[in-house]
Amino acid sequence: MLRKPVNLAGIFLLAATAPLGAGEKSFWLAKPSSEWNEKEVEKLLKNSPWSKSVTLSSTGFGSRRGGASDGERDNPFPGGTSEGGSPERGGGADGGQIGAGRGGGLGDLTAMPSVTFGILWYSRPVREAQARSIQIKNPNAAKEQLDRILNSQDSSHFVIFLMGWNLRMEGTRAAEALQKLREETYLLKRNRERVPIHDYVLPTGPGQPLVLRFAREAAGRPALTLEDKEVELVTKVGGNAIRARFKLADMVIKGQLEL
Repeated sequence: MLRKPVNLAGIFLLAATAPLGAGEKSFWLAKPSSEWNEKEVEKLLKNSPWSKSVTLSSTGFGSRRGGASDGERDNPFPGGTSEGGSPERGGGADGGQIGAGRGGGLGDLTAMPSVTFGILWYSRPVREAQARSIQIKNPNAAKEQLDRILNSQDSSHFVIFLMGWNLRMEGTRAAEALQKLREETYLLKRNRERVPIHDYVLPTGPGQPLVLRFAREAAGRPALTLEDKEVELVTKVGGNAIRARFKLADMVIKGQLEL
């Protein structure tokens, strides 16, 4: 299980996916992050090669057990203050509370007509957007704080945040649901090869993400390369799958695949 904390920072709002306008898609290629404006920062974090949103109907997901308050649902992105948070609990049965839907996977959903989840690949561009967001809101932000975000890459794992998962459950069913999480969460390559989840960090409080980690190497080789063309995150909420596809060619900056 994950022992090393993941540094999170920034306050972000989740929005439904909307197409990028002409000329907006490549601002992260055209200029350094220190020149990104607030709109561009939000665009990268909401709808970009590194961020997707998935909306599912809650019909058939099961009854509500513990759910999030309105305030929690309105802030599904990591961090509630400029200082951010650090999920430290591992993914064992005692690592926190978890929802457990009838279909297994991540658990029951709140009793709403639909639920939107955000998927965010915690890559260099995303960390730059987080740091820039803080800088825009506080021009006097300490350099140490910004560097802590920018340098928080996990060199051994791909890190993906799943936002909007607010349900809780206690007792023996939690262990079963966590086992389902391991079995039903993976990265699916275009050739149908799977990169299994390595470990995860459960949300440590309101507004915190479920952190999913996947090994960067398999059998001594990179788990993902540009030759794979695209990769899809697959996991499950209740009986319904969450799937988010990422085109790897769009995730290249200065010749480097940023994952």
